[in-house]
Amino acid sequence: MIAEFFLNRYAREETKYFEGFEDEAKRRLLEYHWPGNVRELQNVIRNVVVLNEGGMVGVADFPAPLNSLQEIVAPQPVKTEQPEEVQTSKSAKKSKPYSKVMAQSLDEIEPLDVLERKIIENAVKLCKGNVPQAAALLEVSPSTLYRKIKGWS
Repeated sequence: MIAEFFLNRYAREETKYFEGFEDEAKRRLLEYHWPGNVRELQNVIRNVVVLNEGGMVGVADFPAPLNSLQEIVAPQPVKTEQPEEVQTSKSAKKSKPYSKVMAQSLDEIEPLDVLERKIIENAVKLCKGNVPQAAALLEVSPSTLYRKIKGWS
């Protein structure tokens, strides 16, 4: 019921028409463990509406891992290497090293939008396409990532 509510709401906002969910899609929605709770469900349905034209929503319309044919299991946490140096500030403790973006010379400096895209694409890849999980790890809202990804298309 909640998924259908969000489907209708976002379809109205995008001026699209969706008939509902196919049976297999309903089954996936019910079996998924929803670690992000209702907000993750909202983001999945918003993704479906934004990236599709309408009609019946099938499993293939879902983002990963819901669109996968394999059994739906809880996503494994993304492992990151801990920095060796001791960090002193409170915010520094929270940050994770990202040496790939650290330029060693002026010639290596890349525009911010290029770096941002690389970071987002890498996070989504490491999360196996799970945009809400990637957003949580990047400490931004999933809708921000969906909007940025759509803007790159």
